Amino acid sequence: MKDDIELWKHNVTARWAQTVESGIEITGERNRRLGPLWECAKVTIYVEPSDHFEVVDLVESTSKAREEGYPDSFIFGLLDMLITLEHGPLIRVRVTLKTAEYDPINSTRNAYWQAGRDAGRKLAETVSRSRRHT
Repeated sequence: MKDDIELWKHNVTARWAQTVESGIEITGERNRRLGPLWECAKVTIYVEPSDHFEVVDLVESTSKAREEGYPDSFIFGLLDMLITLEHGPLIRVRVTLKTAEYDPINSTRNAYWQAGRDAGRKLAETVSRSRRHT
């Protein structure tokens, strides 16, 4: 029986994986009302070319967002967008987490996941625009 995950991984990394041309700073945000509460998160990242997907986490270890594990949810949301791009996954990048804002009442794992998806959309749009101009 063939290992479909390994086959997919090989095809993605060897054939279709994309990268960015130069460094880009992006802010992923979620600020939405959900019933009586707000759901909010804001993370700033720097994305640059790399041979493989890598995350450098500069969010302070004493940050309440860090204690709650929210930056991890952000990365999962970001990956959710980057591996499903039309022209192939954008996985040959180094993502540096610079800041993660935290609100003691309105920050949630879902807010950070959605902020990651927002950053992924913004990054995909930037890559698509640069591709059209070349």
